[in-house]
Parts: sequence; structure tokens; C-alpha cells
Amino acid sequence: FRSGQVLNQRSGNLATAVAGGVETTDSATEVKTRVGVLRGPALAYAGIHEYGGTINRTGSKKGGYVIHMPERSYLRSTLSEQRDQILAKISRIAAEASKNGR
Repeated sequence: FRSGQVLNQRSGNLATAVAGGVETTDSATEVKTRVGVLRGPALAYAGIHEYGGTINRTGSKKGGYVIHMPERSYLRSTLSEQRDQILAKISRIAAEASKNGR
């Protein structure tokens, strides 16, 4: 992870919320992909874990306080580490689709 800190798995909600998709284009040589936490309950906290940030808490029994969350990239770091394998798989799928006329 970029910050050196590991994002430990507690419930698995964030891991199961990561989704992706492929979009077709008018170009025969271009494919667009999207990956991330696109919807669901994990969307509320996915960004703060990926990028870090500050949470201002008010109105709790403890009174107001600030939580500083460090960056613990789980998505960008994984995509960076597995870039070559991901691109190879996308190329294989695109080649198969091209052969099958999709």
C-alpha cells in the first residue's frame, strides 16, 4: 500500500463491493473499463480508506472530535501491482470477442 499501512478486512463489505465493467466504443481498437466501489453501503466509506481524509464528528456522547484517517489504498495499489495481468486479460477477452463478432 502506498502509505505503508494495510487496510485490514473486518466485514468483507468493501471487498465484495468492488465492481467493474467494460464499455464498448465506436472504435475497433478501444475498450473502456471502470472499476471501483460504484454503489452500495460500502460507497459511504470507500473513499476515505482509499485516499485518507478527515472526519469531523459532532453531536455524539463524546462531544465533537476529529478523526484523521490515513491513506490505505486498496484499489489503486492493487490495480498498479496487477496492471500487466489485468491488461493481458482484457486483451484476451477483446480478441475473443473480435473473433466471435461481438
